[in-house]
Amino acid sequence: MGGDPRTAGRDGPPRTLTAPASGTAGRAEIVSLFQSQYWPLVRLAVLLVDDVESAEDVVQEAYLNLYRRQHTLRDPTKTVDYLRSSVLNLARSQLRRRIAARRRQRELERLELRKPERVPSAEQATLLDLRQRELAVALRKLSARQREVIVLRYYLDLTDGEIARTLDLSIGSVKQHLFRGIRALRRVVEEDR
Repeated sequence: MGGDPRTAGRDGPPRTLTAPASGTAGRAEIVSLFQSQYWPLVRLAVLLVDDVESAEDVVQEAYLNLYRRQHTLRDPTKTVDYLRSSVLNLARSQLRRRIAARRRQRELERLELRKPERVPSAEQATLLDLRQRELAVALRKLSARQREVIVLRYYLDLTDGEIARTLDLSIGSVKQHLFRGIRALRRVVEEDR
C-alpha cells in the first residue's frame, strides 16, 4: 500500500474494503471500523515491525481475520479490542519469522564459509584423513574439559563467551583450559613423532 502513517487519516484509508451491495449490518460495521481504525492500527503495527509496508500487511490481515470471524465474536462492542490484539499477535508472528529467517541466513553463510574451495586429490584426502585420526588420538589424551574447550573453539569456531555459556564455566576457566590444552596437545604430538 505504501501510505505514510505520519500523515494517516488525511487521505483516508486505502480502498481495499468496500461496503457490500447486500448491505448487511456486520459488513457495514467492518467497513466503518476500517475507515476509522485503519491508520491508528497501522501506526501501532509500525512501532512493532518497524516498516510501513509490513505494518499495513499486518493490519489488513487483522481485518481479514475479523471479516472471517465476525459471526463468532461474543461481544461486538469489543471489535476494536479484537483488532488491536490481532495486530499485536500478527506483528509478533512476523517478527518471529524474521528472526528465524535471519538465523537461517547466518547459518547458510557460515556453512558457505566452511565449504572447501576445491576438492582435494586422493592422496591429499588420505593424508588429511590420517592427520585427523592422529589429532583425534592426541585429543583423547587430554583431559575431558581441555578437549571440549579445544573442539568448541577450533571445530565450531565459538568465542570464549559462547564456550563459557555452553560448558557453564567462567571465561577465565575457558582461557585456562584452552591454554593448557593446546600446550598439552603440542607435547602429545611432539612425543608421537
